[in-house]
Amino acid sequence: MASVPPLPAALAPYRPSDAAALLFRSPSSSPGVSPASATRRRRFPVVASAREMPWPHVLTVAGSDSGAGAGIQADIKGVHAVPEEFVGEQLRSVLSDMSVDVVKTGMLLHLELLKFSVRVLGSFQSKAALVVDPVMVSTSGDTLSGPSTLATYRDELFSMADIVTPNVREASKLLGDVSLHTISDMRNAAESIYKLGPKYVLVKGGDMPDSSDAIDVLFDGKEFTELRGLRIKTRNTHGTGCTLASCIAAELAKGATMLHAVQVAKKFVESALYHSKDLVIGNGP
Repeated sequence: MASVPPLPAALAPYRPSDAAALLFRSPSSSPGVSPASATRRRRFPVVASAREMPWPHVLTVAGSDSGAGAGIQADIKGVHAVPEEFVGEQLRSVLSDMSVDVVKTGMLLHLELLKFSVRVLGSFQSKAALVVDPVMVSTSGDTLSGPSTLATYRDELFSMADIVTPNVREASKLLGDVSLHTISDMRNAAESIYKLGPKYVLVKGGDMPDSSDAIDVLFDGKEFTELRGLRIKTRNTHGTGCTLASCIAAELAKGATMLHAVQVAKKFVESALYHSKDLVIGNGP
């Protein structure tokens, strides 16, 4: 088992004051910058193209959650299965206009939408990394996509992926409802899913009821890495899988290695769970 080095100090728990400083402070050594202007928000010309912007690009393909805990939009107040042609138009528009560094897929509600997304993503033959979160079973245990999507995930999308991130329930579904109760089971599952074609597999063990820690298993085809974190006692776990996969995608877009991206994402989710553990908003925000 590979040892996991400690995270650098830059990845310490989030503090609002740090975030504010990063958003509004300009380098003090910049020539011609007055103290007053150094605290203003940086503005970019509206005429700049997406390719000229100084940050990486991540494309997310997923559904919306009306509670805003998962999915991609916080202001949609209903759930509607978007026609696959409409999704295809959005994909083509973004991929033909922007240099996407990472693509992340999330909750794809039905077989037709999943197959259509596979075709469109494949047709562009992008060099972008692909993060696949096979959202089929939520942290709360709810089924989010039908069994007809399993074969497409296994036979088509996984072979295109740089990493897939199933939780233990999803890993079980992907492997024919095998029982996953121990770390050894998670390792076996990661190895079996790896044979379906992705470069990395992360089996998330947050749903393992008998574990005192939150343990995830990362497999790269050669080595298993166990990533251990605190198990936060909270009901506010809605959207943790979506958040983790999105954070992995963001870190990869910034040039991180896969292991480092997964470490940062796990730390981020753990911190979010800890700081929200006492909130009471609906059924777990």
